[in-house]
Amino acid sequence: MDAEEEFLSNDYTGEGINVQLGYLFENNVEPAFRYTSITPEAAGLISDRDAQRMHTFGLSKYVVGHSLKVQTDLSFIDENAEFSFDQEFDMLFRFQVEMAF
Repeated sequence: MDAEEEFLSNDYTGEGINVQLGYLFENNVEPAFRYTSITPEAAGLISDRDAQRMHTFGLSKYVVGHSLKVQTDLSFIDENAEFSFDQEFDMLFRFQVEMAF
């Protein structure tokens, strides 16, 4: 709730697509590519959320199947307001080690 006791929400409507492609080689290394596009529904003529496009390049190494794996990815994020020329570019790097007993 905000100062005026109105409910705030992270929920919004719109359209999105997520497409992923990967290939597991015999040496248990998997390169992957993911494309994500999110387009919020406009409220009137101006959207209160930014459209977002994300291109992600990932690499995984399965040491002991899914019980021990190392993963990393790099995302290039393009955000822009749907009805303006404001544009913002960001990068996101992630690294993960997964161990299961």
